[in-house]
Amino acid sequence: MKRPALLLTIFLLIFISSCSKDEKENVLKSLVGDWNASSTDISGCADEGDNESTTCNIFCFELSFKENGSYTLLDSREAGSPITTEGTFTVTDSDIIFCETDSDCTRKAFTLNRNSLTLTYVDEDGCNYTEPYTKS
Repeated sequence: MKRPALLLTIFLLIFISSCSKDEKENVLKSLVGDWNASSTDISGCADEGDNESTTCNIFCFELSFKENGSYTLLDSREAGSPITTEGTFTVTDSDIIFCETDSDCTRKAFTLNRNSLTLTYVDEDGCNYTEPYTKS
């Protein structure tokens, strides 16, 4: 009697682990492409003057995920001086880890629903960021 229960347990563990791998691959496939955010929200900062919601004329951020695990981020919040960041990304269950080329890594929580992606994170000053993206 113990043998069938053990075999069933092993089968269930293999099944569960294979599902999580498939789910991760589906998330990666869904992320690949170009994403745009036309607003950002900053809250919870110790300095109240740093808390703000920003809506940009076109896009605040343009984020591109590639199949090879690289990304490019164009930050256009400062008029006339956009900042481009490049590097690699990895996906965990609830986070995307962005590692800039020759720099540090940043962990951002994400939610993904078809053509919408929301990134949330806390910066080194304790400010909470929310960036809603749509796939272009």
